[in-house]
Amino acid sequence: PTLICPISCSRLLEVARLAAGDKECAEAMVSTGLLRVVVNDVARTPRCPSTLPIAVDLLREAAGHQVPRVGFCLLECGCVEALLNLLAEGVNPAQQVDGAARVHAIETLKGLESDVEAGSHVAARLAGSTVWENCKGQRHDLFLATGGSGSLMLTGPSSLDVGNGPQRSTL
Repeated sequence: PTLICPISCSRLLEVARLAAGDKECAEAMVSTGLLRVVVNDVARTPRCPSTLPIAVDLLREAAGHQVPRVGFCLLECGCVEALLNLLAEGVNPAQQVDGAARVHAIETLKGLESDVEAGSHVAARLAGSTVWENCKGQRHDLFLATGGSGSLMLTGPSSLDVGNGPQRSTL
């Protein structure tokens, strides 16, 4: 049973996700066991739709640092399997939250697979997965809602040029 309401939980996860963007904080999340708790939360069912994309994005941020302690921690606590199970469940791409979680899961697995130290172990676990074979080459924008700026905030920076307004053609 959860003692924290979903709103408080998602706010706490958001703070942790922001902290995971810092290499030293990501390493501290290994020492304190926070990454293991987040992986366990992603692995459990039923999943909380309000916290799932934040939790998976936290894992993506932490995995992106290429820090051996982080990569091996995520590998040992079952992150690869938890994310493959999430992808295997056929997350509904029509729902913004689930689409964002799916994108973050794919990016996290790609980040772990490219990890200098843990990458070969991750690649070995992904090698026989038909789920991974079906997901790894998919375009991410197929799973994201395009309903406004709120959906863009869930996915991080993009390559879209949104700051210059409409462009005129000179044809």
